[in-house]
Amino acid sequence: IRTKLRPHQVLPDNQPMHKRSQKKTCCKCPGPVDTRYALETDDGALIEIINYGFRHGPTEVIKSIAKGDDVPASSYYMRTHARLETGDVRYSWVNRSLFVGTGKREKDRVVIELYEIL
Repeated sequence: IRTKLRPHQVLPDNQPMHKRSQKKTCCKCPGPVDTRYALETDDGALIEIINYGFRHGPTEVIKSIAKGDDVPASSYYMRTHARLETGDVRYSWVNRSLFVGTGKREKDRVVIELYEIL
């Protein structure tokens, strides 16, 4: 969300807003993407994100991802839709907007770019 929301950091696991999905999905395995986390904007707002989607691709690509190899995002499918929630009035627009995302798995992290549907 490049123009309206400038994430500063994703909060670590011990923050009160952080949640884990009840499903045991793995960020290195094909199948559903189901994550819940909070981010802090550069001006101090807390925003909860519930992100759901799918990642799949050729077997050899998914195996490479599981090994931690650097795999081009164009070689597999990773798309999500997200719900964002905040109590911060400066960002109340996220409570009533729809978001879609594209993602990629890097060796030590998952990167998801979210876009507001206008």
